Amino acid sequence: MMQDSEGNTDYLWKEFKRGNQLAFASIYNLYVDRLFIYGSKLTPDRELVKDCIQEVFFDLYNKRHSLSDTDNIRYYLLKSLKNTLLRKIQRERRIIELNKKTTSDFNIEYSFEKKIIENEIEEEKKLLVKTILADLNDKQKEILFLRFMQGLSYSEISEIVDIASDSVKKQVYRTVKKIRKSLGAKTNMIFYLFFNLQKVSTF
Repeated sequence: MMQDSEGNTDYLWKEFKRGNQLAFASIYNLYVDRLFIYGSKLTPDRELVKDCIQEVFFDLYNKRHSLSDTDNIRYYLLKSLKNTLLRKIQRERRIIELNKKTTSDFNIEYSFEKKIIENEIEEEKKLLVKTILADLNDKQKEILFLRFMQGLSYSEISEIVDIASDSVKKQVYRTVKKIRKSLGAKTNMIFYLFFNLQKVSTF
């Protein structure tokens, strides 16, 4: 039986490439929720996100014998999903400027507010979170999401958002500095929300 944890992904990937059905099912179960959350930030069309996720896994399975080794399945799948979404959005003429659309629609507020409401966080903290979010640009939101909620490295994020790794580091540094400047002693609270959003399931 395959283990449903991210601690053994190298083994899972190798088994999947060998045609192990249980390994493929384990990979799907481990990452489908993460993919849906990320896809929902890129477009409000949830049905499109679901279709693209299915396409990602369909292509993954069909191309398993030609896939190279990877030490980060999560990164591979997130990047594949974004590419699939962008291709479909462009094909269906849902936007005029593709890159502008994917950043301007990166909606991190929904998950923050949902988490706040579910945990009955007091209004003062809710207002602080909204203030910080309003002060971030859309690229910063996506970078923070990938860094703090998906745990990707700077180089992996740079591949997904298509900017240099050094620029990603600077974006994170500047955003964290901005958060600390705004929240002061309450900085830990904002990062608590960042990290705990990983537990929110939108399916």
